[in-house]
Formats: sequence, structure tokens, C-alpha cells
Amino acid sequence: MDFEELIRKQPKTEMEQTLVQCIVSLSNHPNYSSTDMWTIYDKQVELAKVFGY
Repeated sequence: MDFEELIRKQPKTEMEQTLVQCIVSLSNHPNYSSTDMWTIYDKQVELAKVFGY
């Protein structure tokens, strides 16, 4: 899933809201790069799977 798509659709669960908040705050960081973003996103996806999300 594309993270921009995730942000566009209203996050329904607490997990989605947390992921979106993380992504948005990280992407607003001055040292942000798109590679970091995808690394972080991959970690979040792994986390979500661990939680059975």
C-alpha cells in the first residue's frame, strides 16, 4: 500500500492513526529522505503484522 493513499483515506483504527501520525511527522522532518521513509514504512508494516493487523 502507498503511504499517501493511507493518509488520504480516513484512518479508522487506532493502529492506522498511529501509523499515519508517525509517517506524517517523519516526512515533515528536515533530514527526511524518501529512502528513510520506505525503510520506516517497511518496519511499520512488519509491526502491524506482528500485532495481527
